[in-house]
Amino acid sequence: EPEVRLSLDGREAAVAFRLEEDGRFEVREIRVTEGLDVPAETLREWTGIREGDSFSPARGLRAEAAIRARLDERGYADARVDLRTRTDGSRGVSLDFDVSPGRRRTIAAVRIEGNDRTRDRVILRETTFAPGDPASRARLLESQQRLYRLGIFRSVRLDFPPAPEDGTGVQDVRISVEEAAPYHASIGLGYDTEGGAQTTYSFGNDNVQGLDRNVALQGKYGGVESRLQLLAREPRFLGRNVDALFTAFRERREETGYNVFTRSLGFRVERRPRPGWVGHVRYSYQDVTLSNVEDALAALEDKLEDVQLGNVAFALVRNTRDDIFAPTRGGLASAELSLFGPVLLSEETFAKLFLRGAFTKTYPNEVSLSGGVRLGVAAPLGGTERVPLSERYFAGGESTLRGFARDSVGPSVEGIPSGGGVVGSLNLEWLFPLRGPVRGLLFGDVGSVWEDLGSVDAGGLREDAGVGLRILTPIGPVRAEYAWKLDRRPEETAGQFYFSIGILF
Repeated sequence: EPEVRLSLDGREAAVAFRLEEDGRFEVREIRVTEGLDVPAETLREWTGIREGDSFSPARGLRAEAAIRARLDERGYADARVDLRTRTDGSRGVSLDFDVSPGRRRTIAAVRIEGNDRTRDRVILRETTFAPGDPASRARLLESQQRLYRLGIFRSVRLDFPPAPEDGTGVQDVRISVEEAAPYHASIGLGYDTEGGAQTTYSFGNDNVQGLDRNVALQGKYGGVESRLQLLAREPRFLGRNVDALFTAFRERREETGYNVFTRSLGFRVERRPRPGWVGHVRYSYQDVTLSNVEDALAALEDKLEDVQLGNVAFALVRNTRDDIFAPTRGGLASAELSLFGPVLLSEETFAKLFLRGAFTKTYPNEVSLSGGVRLGVAAPLGGTERVPLSERYFAGGESTLRGFARDSVGPSVEGIPSGGGVVGSLNLEWLFPLRGPVRGLLFGDVGSVWEDLGSVDAGGLREDAGVGLRILTPIGPVRAEYAWKLDRRPEETAGQFYFSIGILF
């Protein structure tokens, strides 16, 4: 019997099970049904069990499933496998697999129902079978999952309708779908201490011309940043398994000491070589105008306005997080290299490399540890003396060093942030439950911005530590945090308070 021990307050229990081992059973003989299309020796190999192996009921169930799966691949979709065991009185076990494969069938035709808008070829390209292939239930399930992932169907069903008993062994496949509404519209309101009140909106069509193409108009309006963006997505670029995205946007952003107005066109192709991995190549052209530039910063730059930048970027991302908005485990790692130069229609020549990593681990008591690191380098090339102001790195604020005001860490001219060519930051958070969806938070940040690689100095690192509250909601965590500067300098404030929605890493 299990032993149960309660804590003093009765809120926790420890359960101990005492086990007595009684020796292991050993496989002495494996027999399978003879006279089938598949040789008996092949069936024995499919079990994954060898004479002399230890045996358990769970292992027997796995062996049955393995044989059914292999037969299913060959077109025996209705195969049955039953295992009988016999013991010899001395912990020896004989295994008898009774295999009934049923009739082997091949696919004659694929019938599609319910797709009023979506074209047949979009559905067929997601299937993992074709006429003439073996009729396999596993392939039906895989195709169903692929069709659901398109996001354009409310329901998807694949099955084998009754087949004629004419001895031909052919079988149709029926695909029944219910389409989702192609148009979407959304509007949202938000607030944080850096950007103030914000409004976001999105309107789009997720199934243009019934080809699973997406077109959307997205926008954001706030006191610090306003953005209007048009996106068009082609999921099968040039007929290949490559996702292509075209973007056009205009953006206004207020920075400390100047404002940035950007108009941009971009084109990106993306490939997912395996689950959790994403690689993409992107070209973008930007027309950047700086306005309301403080005099001290204007003296620092010879050319501030009407900078035209063209670049090609290569990126690789690895994401194992279990949730987009509030991950409890997993990590994120990404690397992006951007090149700017005249051949890419850029007035300035330079390169940027940005590396990012993050992790989250949750313990059984719902306490979690999260961390994030950012490293970036931007270096001028050719005749360019300095990286343009709009492409430099900045630090300080609710997404980097929370004990400091936005962009206030790093090089400056008479107190006005001028950014730098190198950035590095490390963030750690310890989250623990308080009541219901409310979590307490302890955190620490360290990092800085330097002019270039030659000026990187560990003595220039800035540090902060703080406390906060998180409220877990369906749209992401609501964050309220206060951080104290651990290396406070003369005339600096003691710390900074931030309120926002979303994760930091």
